[in-house]
Amino acid sequence: MVNLKSGVGRNWGWASAGSSILAEFGTLHMEFVHLTYLTGNPAYYQKVMHIRKLLAKMDRPNGLYPNYLNPRTGRWGQRKYTLQWKIATVNVAMNYFFAL
Repeated sequence: MVNLKSGVGRNWGWASAGSSILAEFGTLHMEFVHLTYLTGNPAYYQKVMHIRKLLAKMDRPNGLYPNYLNPRTGRWGQRKYTLQWKIATVNVAMNYFFAL
């Protein structure tokens, strides 16, 4: 979350010691790719491709992305996996994008 007035960012308190939630990455990827499509500006696409490349290099325990990623350390938060629709969808989408 970013406070638009102050510019200060923080993560949800309930998200594994302030880690970012994997579903947020998937959402940002789809939104930024669509922004590139709408505006014709490749900068949005390039930003998310950088994130995708970093995630592709990371270890995927049991072949899945854990739910949380610490934005300060770049390491996975708690090794928790769920098959909620958001997480499952993001795992499918991420695997698809990396296969391209």
